Amino acid sequence: MANTKGKIILGTMLVGVTGLFSFLIYRSIRNKRILNNIFDKLSDTTSAEGQQALLSDEDKLKGSYALDPNFWKQGRAGAKPNTDKLMTSATARKYAKEFNDNVGYGDLLSDETKLLATAKKHKTQGQLSQTAYAYGNAPLSYGSLADDLQTALKGGLLEKDYLTEFNTYITSLPL
Repeated sequence: MANTKGKIILGTMLVGVTGLFSFLIYRSIRNKRILNNIFDKLSDTTSAEGQQALLSDEDKLKGSYALDPNFWKQGRAGAKPNTDKLMTSATARKYAKEFNDNVGYGDLLSDETKLLATAKKHKTQGQLSQTAYAYGNAPLSYGSLADDLQTALKGGLLEKDYLTEFNTYITSLPL
């Protein structure tokens, strides 16, 4: 009898240890698969989100589809704007004038809340791209909307930095 009890105890321990090792191996493989999936998403260089994941707020602003003056016409990196939701050129010029009126000189006299309000009138990144095009080209020719917004929205010593809020808004817009 004693020998049979020993075999049962030994068999139970063997099954328990085997089960424990199987569970640890399964968990390790599962965690590795999850981590690989996360790392793949972090190293994504094809989508706009992947390209801008490690950029500073200033660089995100300049690198966005929304402030690329040519995105609305031809797209970029395989992404194209929704042509059904584009504005008329007169509307784009009107918004470009609103941006210019509120940009100020450098960071002086710029009205950040009005700049954000003007941006929020746009419903797609393609529309903002149209406004950036109208801002920089004739008949207005104010310069680069991305550069002017970067200067106006960047906080100073006593001012709030609105770049993060602006970037969050424009990346939430559909193409």
